Amino acid sequence: KFVPWNSSKKGRISSEDIKKTSGSFKGKEFFFCGPTAFKESIINNLVKEGVPRSSIHEEAFDFR
Repeated sequence: KFVPWNSSKKGRISSEDIKKTSGSFKGKEFFFCGPTAFKESIINNLVKEGVPRSSIHEEAFDFR
């Protein structure tokens, strides 16, 4: 399930927002693209929620 998130309207997405949208984290893969601080925050929170790091995928994104 692909869920776009417009942070200018909804604010920065959190692991709680993801849980509300997708339900249980069990058996799911997560893909993120964004600034480093954003990705680190989301990844750390997902790992704290028990998501294996191998189920979290990220892509580099930087403003130039």
